[in-house]
Amino acid sequence: MHSSCLAFHTAAAGLAILLSNRISKALQESVKAATQITNGNFDIDLAANGNDETAQLQSALNSMAATLRNNLAEITAKTEETEDKAIQAQEATRKAEEAMRQRVARPTLSTEWKKHPKWLKAAQSLLAKQD
Repeated sequence: MHSSCLAFHTAAAGLAILLSNRISKALQESVKAATQITNGNFDIDLAANGNDETAQLQSALNSMAATLRNNLAEITAKTEETEDKAIQAQEATRKAEEAMRQRVARPTLSTEWKKHPKWLKAAQSLLAKQD
């Protein structure tokens, strides 16, 4: 009876060590994954086996990393789109300013031309064709 009790305790101790190692390994992997996420690495894939708390933790870390990865991709795409629109707006502003400079630089009718209605009418007609 003493030997069967010893065998039971040995088996129980072995099982406890096995479970403890399994939990410890899962927690170490989870800590490593959380550190990677903190450092901006969202490409993690923990093997969340089972239904215990460590598996739930690993599953939650996988989900969090995937969500952060997707959010970052969306933010990056929107940032690039916004930068493209800003460049387009700057180009449109530059073209508008150039058009304004050309409009201001366009010759105007002198007072002398205004004294001659036929010349004035011909000049206005030419300027209208340029627009």
